[in-house]
Amino acid sequence: LDSSDNSNNNNEEEKQEESKLSPFTTEILSMTVPTEPTTTTTGQANIAKVQLRMPNGKRLVRKFNGDLPVKVIYAFVAQLDDSCMEDAKAGRAFELKAKFPPVDLMPFVEDSISSFGLSGEAITFLWK
Repeated sequence: LDSSDNSNNNNEEEKQEESKLSPFTTEILSMTVPTEPTTTTTGQANIAKVQLRMPNGKRLVRKFNGDLPVKVIYAFVAQLDDSCMEDAKAGRAFELKAKFPPVDLMPFVEDSISSFGLSGEAITFLWK
């Protein structure tokens, strides 16, 4: 009886942890991030190359299909397998900013990467 009560408590704790995440965070952590496109997979068509400035000072260059929504960049960053990103996986809020002067990308998550003009841009990651 005790062991089943214990497993039920663990399940409830896990559900409470999940419910603490914002709907957007839950969505980007569960999204499937497409593999990096190559010219052989897409032709030369709409490849957007961005540079990401991470909180630990690293810079990552990544290509995305430009037709994908900006939200995919959030998902890519949140799901990075890097020790500096553990807080993002746990639901810590962050911002992505690009252009000059810096513009928060959150209002534009449904816009396509190309239509928002992110190809060739440096995107800065900031903890909230």
